[in-house]
Parts: sequence; C-alpha cells; structure tokens
Amino acid sequence: MDKKGQGLSLNVIIIAVLAILVLVIVAAFFLGGFGVLGDKIKGVFSGTVAGTDKDLALSSCLSACERAKGLTEDAIKKSGYCTNKYNIDDNNDGRIDENERDKKCYDPTSTVYVSCSTVSCS
Repeated sequence: MDKKGQGLSLNVIIIAVLAILVLVIVAAFFLGGFGVLGDKIKGVFSGTVAGTDKDLALSSCLSACERAKGLTEDAIKKSGYCTNKYNIDDNNDGRIDENERDKKCYDPTSTVYVSCSTVSCS
C-alpha cells in the first residue's frame, strides 16, 4: 500500500505551536521579561506608568466643566469637575511625588486647572 501525502495532522501542529508559546512565556517569566511587559500593561490601563498624562487630564477637566455647566448646584459639587483628582508627573522623573498627587480641575494652583465660569465647587 502506497501512502503518498502522509504527514502531520493538524492537531499535532496546533499542539506544537501551543507548546512553543508556553515555553516562550515560561522563559520570559524566569528571565524577568514580565517586569517590562507589566509596566507597559499598567501604562495602557492607568494612563501612564507614573500617573495621568497632563494633556489627558486637561482634556478630561474641560469635558467635566462643560458637563457641569448644565447641572444644579448640588449636582455640580458631585460632578467630575469638582471630584476628580489626577496624579501628574510635573517634573518628568517617572514617579509621582507628594506635591504631584491629587491635582484638581478647579484649583487655580493646580497644573490641570481649568477655569469654568458659572461653576463653583465650594
């Protein structure tokens, strides 16, 4: 009986690819490759590794200001414009220092300050 065309089945190929993938992941874990990967994943889901990007925070404050303009006085105090806080790495050293924490949109001394007429958070 002549068996031309006999080769590896598709299941064997898929299992081999998965085994190689698992070996690469295990090797990366033991060689410390997940430290860099973990930082990149944190950056994707939390803004940046060291706090929130300043431009993103300013944009968020501007949007929150516009939304707050149509609210009642009690609702304004609970709005994002009055309650959101941002950690901004002002000196770009890669970490959030104590004076870079909890920046507020309505605080004139803050680096993310947005003047919002007719909206008072106090």
